Amino acid sequence: MKEVQTLKAYQVEIQGMGCMSCVRGVTAALESLGAEVRACEIGRADIRYDGDLEAIRTAVEARGFDVTAITEM
Repeated sequence: MKEVQTLKAYQVEIQGMGCMSCVRGVTAALESLGAEVRACEIGRADIRYDGDLEAIRTAVEARGFDVTAITEM
């Protein structure tokens, strides 16, 4: 029987986003990690993810934004 991985829900607070292009960039960064992006808007993203949280910070910050908090929901 295949083991099912459970995705945890997180809210990622992000500074430096100012437009829809920023939202698309953050969404792409998160999806590249395999995160399921439930909502992304200026200042935050709600995701489901089962990987390393530091990878989220690294991917978003590589796009030029600052991750100020990652909170499990």
